[in-house]
Amino acid sequence: MTDPLRTIARPRRAIPGEDPEVARLSAMVVALLGEVAVMGERLDTVERLLDANALVTRHAIEAFAPDAQAQGERDLKRRTLVAGVLRPLRDAATEQARGFAA
Repeated sequence: MTDPLRTIARPRRAIPGEDPEVARLSAMVVALLGEVAVMGERLDTVERLLDANALVTRHAIEAFAPDAQAQGERDLKRRTLVAGVLRPLRDAATEQARGFAA
C-alpha cells in the first residue's frame, strides 16, 4: 500500500549550498501545506453538501462527540499526519545515527 503522505510530500531536489536544516524545514512545510490543502477541499465539499441538503446545523457540529471507533480513526489519522510532517527530521536523525554507528 502506498503511503499517501510520501506521495503528497515528495522530497524536492537539493539546492547547492543550502543548509540541510532549511531543506528539512522546507520539506516539512510542503508536507503540511499538502495536508491543509486537501483538508480545505474536503471541508469545502462537506459545507456545500450541508448547505444544499440542510442535514446538519453548526451547533450539532460543535456539540459532536465521536464514539470510540471514530476517535480511534481520528487518532490514527493524526499520528499519520504528524509522522509525515516530521518525516524529514526523523530521516535526518536516522541518517545521523547511521553516521555514528559507522
